[in-house]
Amino acid sequence: MAPRQPTPINTINPQAPEPDAYLRTKVMTARPEELRLMLIDGAIKFATQGRDGLVNKDFEASFTGLSQARDIVLELMTSIGPDADPDLAERVKGLYSYLYSELVKGSFERVHVSRSYVSSSIALPTRS
Repeated sequence: MAPRQPTPINTINPQAPEPDAYLRTKVMTARPEELRLMLIDGAIKFATQGRDGLVNKDFEASFTGLSQARDIVLELMTSIGPDADPDLAERVKGLYSYLYSELVKGSFERVHVSRSYVSSSIALPTRS
């Protein structure tokens, strides 16, 4: 009987390589606000990869980047709790919802997504 393979960490894409031990430790020991910043950085990185794929007409790279950015923005949107300020939570959810729709549009219509606009919009809620 063959030895059992470890369960991949990445449940979105099980074929993706496992992150290195440093990244895994960083994620597992991070405070919630640090995790949110990591997600925002990831969304910016993947949106940039998606935009670059569109510019270079590498549609597989653009789809992959924009899909991962969408997944992260969706996670950010659904993880907002209205406990402290319900009005602010709704406004931030609206912003993330708009970003999500722009990423979908960029992915399916192959529309150029402005990196500076998406980057500044994704990062905006953490700077207030």
